[in-house]
Amino acid sequence: MTSDKTIELGKARIGKNMRVYAIGDIHGCLAELKKLFKIIKKDLAERPIKKHRIIFIGDYVDRGPDCKGVIDYLIDLKMRGENVTFLLGNHEEKLIRVFTDIDRRSMPGFFRYGGLETLASYGLPAETIETILGDAPRSKDLKKLSTMVKKHLGKAHVKFLSKLKTSTTQGDYFFCHAGIDPSRSFHDQDDYELVWMREPFLSWPRPLQKVVVHGHTPRSTPEAMPHRINVDTGCVYGRMLTAVVLEKKSHHFLQVKAKYKYRKGD
Repeated sequence: MTSDKTIELGKARIGKNMRVYAIGDIHGCLAELKKLFKIIKKDLAERPIKKHRIIFIGDYVDRGPDCKGVIDYLIDLKMRGENVTFLLGNHEEKLIRVFTDIDRRSMPGFFRYGGLETLASYGLPAETIETILGDAPRSKDLKKLSTMVKKHLGKAHVKFLSKLKTSTTQGDYFFCHAGIDPSRSFHDQDDYELVWMREPFLSWPRPLQKVVVHGHTPRSTPEAMPHRINVDTGCVYGRMLTAVVLEKKSHHFLQVKAKYKYRKGD
């Protein structure tokens, strides 16, 4: 980092009279999301605080059973006036590329990592996609499917995706989907790294200028390290949907057991 000033978990503060809830990767698990959000609202009712914010770490789509329903729910939260922030995950980044920067590389990558389940929730089953693309898709086939995907998503969902932020900050905490490049300042991070980073960030041995709260790399339990908190606990793989609660110098976790389990590949 460009500064010698660092902070570690346990000493980092979220801000005066502030509580933050950061929710990990959802991946179309709408039932679990609704249950976790109810737990958060109950926590706020039982422990009132002047200010709060609920931050969604990204990866709302792919692999899970109701990706469209998750986006509908998040949009509704915003419209209801909830104090929410939505961050961009790598799976949203891939979906956006399907209808904005389509090429022969982005489309197969989107399908390979759960995109078929996303499009099915929007009324585009795998059979329809296979009919359009065939065995050797041409540029016009890719363009046709790209246009169809954007139409099925609809204006509200396209707008939601286009406005997702790559990071946000609260007090001594920095929130992003995947991680950061620990050799660079927090003011000099690349958007690609914020939504795709794993190493050397995950195994970085020292505190940073801020404690990073992230998802992207599923673990069986939440990780709380000196330089980071990982809230991706593999909900879509049948584990848990997790939120970290940050207040003053403390942190703890709220969790919901998954009902759904994705069984295709990685």
